[in-house]
Amino acid sequence: MKTRIIGLAVIGVVGLGLVACSGERQTVRGEDGERVEIAHGSAATRMTAVDLPSFLPVYPGGRIESTVGGVSSGSTGSQKGGMMVFVTGDAPDRVAAFYRSRLDGSGLTERTDANLNGVLMMTASSADDVDRGVQVSIAPEEHGSRVTLIYSNGGA
Repeated sequence: MKTRIIGLAVIGVVGLGLVACSGERQTVRGEDGERVEIAHGSAATRMTAVDLPSFLPVYPGGRIESTVGGVSSGSTGSQKGGMMVFVTGDAPDRVAAFYRSRLDGSGLTERTDANLNGVLMMTASSADDVDRGVQVSIAPEEHGSRVTLIYSNGGA
């Protein structure tokens, strides 16, 4: 599950570079036939906080800097997912406490929490649906935090 979410994000970030010059949407296919559609420009900016899972809102006062959203399909069906990056003036520990409480109420039971060289990382996934999960990364900045939310909603 974590591999699938991270894979979707990596494909999205790489694909974002591919579509920067070519237009609104790009489809990337993996070796196993999995397909990820990546939106860029005005298509990507249509992804808003409303597209995030209900338990994973943008931190209050967060300023969205970038988004990538799409639908991937492969041998296990299709799933909707994406990535959103935003900044906030609050310290990483305060932001992490907010997201831990959201994850506690999410129904996602498979959880990890780590501090990797000052970057706080949290993942949560469903034991019943391997295509449903989130990753929250909170990096310290000079005046607050940079937050990256990566999510997969399972069946699209």
